[in-house]
Amino acid sequence: MLSVLAAMTPAASRRITQAGDLLGLLGAIFLVLGAFPFLKKVGLLAGGLCLVGAFLLIGIGIHWGVSPYVPKK
Repeated sequence: MLSVLAAMTPAASRRITQAGDLLGLLGAIFLVLGAFPFLKKVGLLAGGLCLVGAFLLIGIGIHWGVSPYVPKK
């Protein structure tokens, strides 16, 4: 697993971060839907799970990712 993350390209890092952004947006939409009484449990649970997944994907993309702005040595 770590060898796959170590070989990440800038494009893969960007795609993982963008997937995390989209998952976070989906989680926010679910949380808004959870404000309605008939969708409260499902919306809050799905929104929370989506936000946890988003934070994990963004963390992986940033921590093990490759920034195109860092000069090569």
